[in-house]
Amino acid sequence: MKKLTGIIGVLMTFIGFITFLTAQMTISEDNYYTWTKPYTPFEARYITMKTIGIILLIIGILDLILYIASHIYTSKTEVDANSIKITSNVCPSCGLQVSKGTKICPKCKTPINSNSNSNAQWR
Repeated sequence: MKKLTGIIGVLMTFIGFITFLTAQMTISEDNYYTWTKPYTPFEARYITMKTIGIILLIIGILDLILYIASHIYTSKTEVDANSIKITSNVCPSCGLQVSKGTKICPKCKTPINSNSNSNAQWR
């Protein structure tokens, strides 16, 4: 899913840049139109296209920044699940793993002695 976010950010940035560039080139090269209010339908189309290009470009860049930031953050905070060991109690009757301090098994209602040798490790 993270990779897809990065790809979407790149695509939005690229499409926004191309859209903006195309509209800007048309506006700057076309001397027939005045490009002042009131706009003709042709002028309005290219002004709208330029605005949409800018919006896509900004959203794409923000998406890429968030993708890079989340990639950096998760790589610093990821922990190997096998390195974490959580001790728990095991129900002597049904074998359900329950957290420390649980007095009665929630599954079979058997009393659990927390001082016994019924400690287990989840993996």
